[in-house]
Amino acid sequence: MSNRAEWLQRRRELAWEHGRQLRNRLLSEYSKTYTISRVPPPAKIIDELLTDFLGAELRYDPLPSKVFAQTEWMSSSGRPRVTVNSVTSDIEGVRDADGVQNVAKWHETMHVVDDLHIVRIDLQVPLRASHHRR
Repeated sequence: MSNRAEWLQRRRELAWEHGRQLRNRLLSEYSKTYTISRVPPPAKIIDELLTDFLGAELRYDPLPSKVFAQTEWMSSSGRPRVTVNSVTSDIEGVRDADGVQNVAKWHETMHVVDDLHIVRIDLQVPLRASHHRR
């Protein structure tokens, strides 16, 4: 394996680990907030985690073709807005629109947590269909 391939593989592993840690932290906060020992499946509560636990506004609106979701900093409200493409099912290659939207929302949690405290401009880099297919 080349140095570039090794570097890329390591970055992937670190990204997955970071995502798992964020998921675990949010699920733990959910469990403590509602004093429950068994948390519902993450796909069932991701909307609430984004809005109530991370303070994001969540919308479902049509976005450009090949964009699953995007995160923006809304200076007017002082909070992040996650927009999920409401026409995900129309994107070429998408067979499970609900599943793709779920993955897109989890992906956007990373931007809400990691990126928006540094850069507070209106358009963040969207998750594009050409990079992630389901």
